[in-house]
Amino acid sequence: QFSLPRAFDMRRRYSVSAESLTLDQAMSVSPGSIHPKSGDVKLHLRDLISKEAIFRHVDVRNLERVVDNMKDRVVEKGDFVVRQGEYGDEMFLVDSGSFEVLYGEKVVATVGRGQIFGEISLMYNCPRTASVRAAELSTVWVIDRATFRSILMQDRINKRQK
Repeated sequence: QFSLPRAFDMRRRYSVSAESLTLDQAMSVSPGSIHPKSGDVKLHLRDLISKEAIFRHVDVRNLERVVDNMKDRVVEKGDFVVRQGEYGDEMFLVDSGSFEVLYGEKVVATVGRGQIFGEISLMYNCPRTASVRAAELSTVWVIDRATFRSILMQDRINKRQK
C-alpha cells in the first residue's frame, strides 16, 4: 500500500533537477548492454521512439544505439511496473497492451502502444511521480538510466562539435 509522507502537499509542485554527468561517464556505454534484435524489430522501435519528444532531436545513429540497448519485458495483467515514490532507473516504451497510470490510488491516465513512461525518474534521478500497472498482458521495451543518459549526452556533444 502506497502512502505519501504526512508533510507532502499534492497541490504543490515540487522541483526536480538533473543529476550531473561527467564527459567520462557519458562516453562509457558498455557494449555488454546491447541486446540483439532483428532488423524489423529495430526499425519498428526506432519509428516508435523517434515520435517521442525526448528523442525528436536525437540523430539516427544515436537512436539506433538507444534501440540496441533496449530489452523487452512481458508484464502480466495487474502487475506494477513502477510505484509512486520509489526511485527508478529504467524507462519503458509500450510495445503492446496498455497500462493504467495511478496517482495515489486514482487512475489518472492510460498508456498504450508507442508511448513511454518512467522518463522523469530517468532524467532527474527523482522518485517516481506515479505508479503504472498493466491493464492487460503487455510488453514493454526497457532502457536503463546510465545507458540512456550516456547516449543522449554523446548526442549533444556530437552536435556541439559540428
